[in-house]
This record gives sequence, C-alpha cells and structure tokens, in this order.
Amino acid sequence: MATYYVDPLNGSDSNNGSSIALAFRSTAKCETVVAAGDTVKLLATKTEFLTSANTITLSASGGVQSPIYWVGCDPSGNALPDGSYYTIDGSGMTIGKDILNTGSQTYRMFRNVLFANSMRFAISCSNDPSSTIQFDLCSITNPKSAGFGVNAGSNGIGYLATNCVLTGSGASGSQKLTSGNTNRNDVTLQGCVVSGFNVVFTQSGTNGSNPVYGNVFANNGTVSPGTLYNGGQWFVNNVFYNNSLCVGISDRTITGGVRGCFVVSNTFVNCGTAISGVDSTSLTYMNVYNHYYNNNANYAGGSITQGSHEIGGDPLFNSPGTLDFRLKSGSPLIGAGPRGANIAGLAQIGGGSSNVPIIGEGLVF
Repeated sequence: MATYYVDPLNGSDSNNGSSIALAFRSTAKCETVVAAGDTVKLLATKTEFLTSANTITLSASGGVQSPIYWVGCDPSGNALPDGSYYTIDGSGMTIGKDILNTGSQTYRMFRNVLFANSMRFAISCSNDPSSTIQFDLCSITNPKSAGFGVNAGSNGIGYLATNCVLTGSGASGSQKLTSGNTNRNDVTLQGCVVSGFNVVFTQSGTNGSNPVYGNVFANNGTVSPGTLYNGGQWFVNNVFYNNSLCVGISDRTITGGVRGCFVVSNTFVNCGTAISGVDSTSLTYMNVYNHYYNNNANYAGGSITQGSHEIGGDPLFNSPGTLDFRLKSGSPLIGAGPRGANIAGLAQIGGGSSNVPIIGEGLVF
C-alpha cells in the first residue's frame, strides 16, 4: 500500500511519485502505477489542465478493505479543508472526451477534487459497481453535456456522491447531471447541492434505483422526469427550490414486488410542479411529511394526491438566493417531520456554525 504524489506545478512525469520532491506532474501518469490500497495525494499548487484527448483513465481497482484514494491536499500533503479542491480543468480537451474514464474499475474513492469544464465529467462504470465509485466533498462544474456520462455497454451508471457541489450553467441549457442508459442509471446522491442543470436524473433506462437523501436541488429544469421503472425511487429529506419539475412518478416505477416510490420529508418551494404522475393511471406510492409552498402545482397527472402529514406556509429559509436553506426561528418546517425532526433535515439558525448550512440529517458543507 503505497502513497503517491501529484504536483502540477513542481512535479515531473519522469519521477516515481513516491514523495513530494519526486511527485508526478499529472494524475494520468499516476494512474499507470496505482494498485489496491494506494493513496494518491493531489497537491493543490496550481490547476491541472487537460488538453486534446487527455482523458484520465482509471487503471486499477481497489478492494472492499483496500480502496484506492485520490485526496486533494495542500502543498505539504495535508488534506484540504471542506470547500477547497485540487482542480482538474478539461476546457482544452477534444470535444467528446471526458475528464475521467472509470471503465470497469471498482472501489475508487475521491475527496476534495474539483472537475471543471469537461464535455462530460465521467464515462459510465461499465462494470456497474454502483456505490463503489465514490466522490466525497468534490465538485463538478459546467460539464458541457453531462456530468455522469454513458458507456456503450448494458450495465449503465453506478456512482455515489456525498457532500458534493454539482453545478451547470443554467436550467434553460442542455446540460444533464446524469445521462441515461439502455439498462441502468444508478446515481446515488447524499447531502449534495445540485444547481443549474437542465435535467438532473435522465432516468431513461429500464432498470435501476436512485436513493436521493438530504440534497438541495435549486434552479434546475427537471430534477426527476420519472421515466425509470422496475427499480425503486427514494426521495427523502431533500430541498427542491425553483425547479420546473421535481419528482416524476410512473406506473412502471412501482412494478416488481416491493419496489416503489417513496417521497418523504421533502420541501418543495417556488417550483413549477412538485410531484407529477408521468405516464400513470393508478399508481400507489408513499407521500408523507412533505412541505409545499408557492409552487405552480403541488401535484399533477395520474393519481397523484395529497399525502398525509402535509404542511404549507413560508419555510423562512435563511438566504435561498445564496443556497443557504437553514431555517429561521418560527419556520413551519421545524419539528414537523417524522418523529419530530425538521422537514428536509434542515438545521435551524443557531443549530450549527453561523456560516455553514447543514442539511441531510447532519451532513455538513
């Protein structure tokens, strides 16, 4: 289990990467030597710019007890604080190329890395490892077409993103956070901020599920169109703010035994449609402890109806324009969720750091 260093300012790809003084210059070079259990320390001395067809291709898999880590670090090799990143910029790459090709590799972990300005952020996991490709405290900004892309195989996308900031250029554009596949489209988001995408979950496959917990979806077009089926959808403790369509549910979503759609303890504010019955006639789903305020429609289509323990009223967010959705004193969301929790897992002002929003059952940004 080795530790390797990448330094885009002072490193050289003729080095062996074994120390700060002998750091590689590029992540692509480092990928030619990593093995299970290794840690790659990415020194944030300058932005690493990718050019031409210089996709970073993951070359090895980790293991259950020995994942391979990429960690953004300061020039001394110490982990960066939350909200700081080692930056990889793909603006100079050939159109159609991706910053990251995950391929069939599994048990890869990324922390404090910013992936900026790529055609797509990543080519899909061809081995469908689901949550074994994980991103924590990372950021994706302005992918030209999609954040998590598509491979040509039949297994689709499998990623887990926690505590990440994912931003497109605007809801009216063509950017997608995920791009569908013929079989699966499994992208799990937990405690993330997702803003400025035309579509977040394309869900154009025939299989799969998307556990979506404790996220903020703000200023997007469609978050979930609802064309995924034979899977199971979980939308729990999320903030939906200023999106055109939030949660779309299809009859097909609830086929296949106990699989179903669960929409629990979310807040929907200033949206076009909160929950929509897409291609549905007689579906059943769980819709409880949700909050609705100032939407064009809370429900539309199919048999979408009011759920139990539903509440309304101005949520009294602290500063939604800056994506700070903490609750001011007197908010109707305080204590209104299951077992007396706050709706959407939002922290009340005074419940956390004065300048750090807290969402998703205590996940901290």
